[in-house]
Parts: sequence; structure tokens; C-alpha cells
Amino acid sequence: MINSTQVSYFILAAYFDTGDLKYLYFIVIMFVFILIICANLLLIVVICMNRSLHEPMYVFMCSLFVNDLYGSTGLFPFLLVQILSDIHTVSVP
Repeated sequence: MINSTQVSYFILAAYFDTGDLKYLYFIVIMFVFILIICANLLLIVVICMNRSLHEPMYVFMCSLFVNDLYGSTGLFPFLLVQILSDIHTVSVP
């Protein structure tokens, strides 16, 4: 006998009915997302364009900035969609 559970979706309980404030939250999160994108792109371009910054420490920092871009573009659009939606569930697949 195997003990198993079939879960098809998760309910995000942290999102409650915020009414008209959800648009304010959306604008604030969108501003933070754009700020993250611009700051990371600026730092990546500065490190790539300046020859004196082609040292191992700055190359490592550049890879961290790229990783931050990758992570934030995966998280923030989903967060923005969840803020505006009325149903706060996420399917398992």
C-alpha cells in the first residue's frame, strides 16, 4: 500500500480581495520590475563596455546581474497577473 496524495492546484492564500488597491499594488510592482530591469541592464552594459572591469570579480558580478534578470522576469510577470486576477490558484504542472 502506497501513501500518495493527488494535488492538482495550489491556492495562494496571501492574496485577498484588495478592491481598488490592487491597481495601486500593480503599479508599484510594475515600477519595481522596470527598475530592476533597467538597473541590471545598466550594470551589465557598464561591465561589458569598460575594459578595466574585465576582471574575474566583475565577470562574476555580471553573471549575478544576468541571473537576477532571469529570475525577476520569471517571477514578476506571474506576480502581476496574480495581483490583477480574481482567482488565485496555480496548477501543479
